[in-house]
Amino acid sequence: MRGAELVSKRVVRALTRAPLATHLLLPIIFAACGDDPIDPGPPPASALYVVNSTGETLDRIDLETGAVSLMVMVLGDVPNDIVVTADPPRLWIANSGDNDVWGADPEELVPEPLIDLGNNQNPYRLAVLDDGRLAVTNWLGGTLAFLDPVVGAVDDRRPIGRTPEAVLASDNRVYVTAVGYDLPTGRFGPGKVYALDPSMRGAAPTDSAIVPTNPQALLIDTQGRLHVICTGNYGGYEPSSQGAVRVLNAATLDSLGAIELGATPGAGILVNDQVYVSAYYGGLLRYDARTLVVSRGTANPIIDAPGLSGMAYDAARQRLYVAGFEDDLIYVVDTTADTLVTAWEVGNGPIALGLAVE
Repeated sequence: MRGAELVSKRVVRALTRAPLATHLLLPIIFAACGDDPIDPGPPPASALYVVNSTGETLDRIDLETGAVSLMVMVLGDVPNDIVVTADPPRLWIANSGDNDVWGADPEELVPEPLIDLGNNQNPYRLAVLDDGRLAVTNWLGGTLAFLDPVVGAVDDRRPIGRTPEAVLASDNRVYVTAVGYDLPTGRFGPGKVYALDPSMRGAAPTDSAIVPTNPQALLIDTQGRLHVICTGNYGGYEPSSQGAVRVLNAATLDSLGAIELGATPGAGILVNDQVYVSAYYGGLLRYDARTLVVSRGTANPIIDAPGLSGMAYDAARQRLYVAGFEDDLIYVVDTTADTLVTAWEVGNGPIALGLAVE
């Protein structure tokens, strides 16, 4: 469960305690009032798609001009994640409250197909498999569903355990985390990571490992190691747990290293050999994937702002885009110097980002 689900949005917006180069602020195209989406015209060659969880809308940003088109698509109930595929071009969006996953052509921006996952599934995170299928974790359903994007239907469903969240596909393996959240008590169980063979229909996980509390993000580094980013329990009860990272052997899930980050990290992304971590409380952090040394921790974050959530990396521009859930902003970071370049104002509660570039 994200901190965004536990904390109300602030009324006052603040970019960061660091100065912002105001001359680099780029234009915003505001949508008119009402519930109908705005036709933004054809998609640009390079675009960033923003899922606004609270506003239940999709925004699009032209990365060449910085123009923000608000509400290009009205989404379902509690949209939570997005992935973008290139062949064919498609946006895939998980609507947690509606128990479905939408596909959308970036030209048309209408839900087609609409894949129903069944009642009380609560789809949480998405990943694209090597064979072109999609994988989605079902937070309430306790399963991982494989989706056929051509047929537009559930192709396979695997048992995971209580409240699965993160999912990652790599080298014909699928990795899933389970946070073991107990709704009646509001407490997290032991964090777990599972590995599955996507070709074995209906099969349970083949390997598993125990990790710290509330594992919410996964990534593979350049050495093929699996990094598990764990949020902790937000200090909500004793014993209080803080953010941590566990590095595992991707083949065996044996432990290879650990970092005690602190704060509440909820997302991570690899840029060369550096891992950027966004935290709902604690800002934008960074550590070296090879040495596991933290260079920008909670005492000196790259962005010092609350509510940071989803991220996307634009290698062509060497830009990291970070969603600011509380401030309704997308922060733009120059990764060559770890400096904040600008920030774009978007819809209500940005939580997930999808990148489509040439």
